[in-house]
Amino acid sequence: MRTSLLRCLGTASLLCFTTLGLQAAPLTLAGSGATVDFYYDAAYWGAAPSFTISGDNITFNRIGLTAFTPGEKDFGGDDAQSRDAALGEAALIAVARAGFSFAGGYSASLGFSGSYELDGSGLVAAVHGSDLHAGSFGGGVFSTASVLGSLFSDAVEASSGAGPLSGTSAALAGTAGAGQVLALVDLFANVAAFQDDLGDTGATIDSLNYTISAARLNAVPEPASLLLVLTMLAGLAAVRRR
Repeated sequence: MRTSLLRCLGTASLLCFTTLGLQAAPLTLAGSGATVDFYYDAAYWGAAPSFTISGDNITFNRIGLTAFTPGEKDFGGDDAQSRDAALGEAALIAVARAGFSFAGGYSASLGFSGSYELDGSGLVAAVHGSDLHAGSFGGGVFSTASVLGSLFSDAVEASSGAGPLSGTSAALAGTAGAGQVLALVDLFANVAAFQDDLGDTGATIDSLNYTISAARLNAVPEPASLLLVLTMLAGLAAVRRR
């Protein structure tokens, strides 16, 4: 019941196959992580979004997605708010940096952080998800080649009180084609508040976060290291001849 309710709050992007195609608008470089460069879609995040990058994680702050049911309704009430990317478009792109590749392996996850306040008999819920695509990227434009899987995180609270409301998806891991980039397509975040009787109930998503990492390419030995290896091999060969 809980899983069914939470998934109904999401968009239909995770329930049907997304049409493959081109990103409608150029994406903007956000900055560099440890193994990837992040690009974002200003149509979804805004022209100058607030974000932080740490390692291979990028967190978008000041989301302020809030659902609230006011206390003057003695018969209860409900409210829901959502933030959805345009159908079939990528909201976030990860490009492997020099020395790294998704063909060698990738890991991707997403999550959200927020808070809730619940009076009396009610329920608050939040969901966040996306499809992970592999494809090509050039001139700020992403083109999908394949769908790798879906990411989904959720949280629900039904007890009176207040506190944090957060969730993180299980990581998707695998390999992509050589030279391909990864993209989060049909990204969505929804928050809802249900109140059965008198009381204020509300929930907020404050930040959305994403971790996408690429595997390190096999390192080419430095000349000095290569010389040392060759010397050792020559020494072993000489010992065997004796």
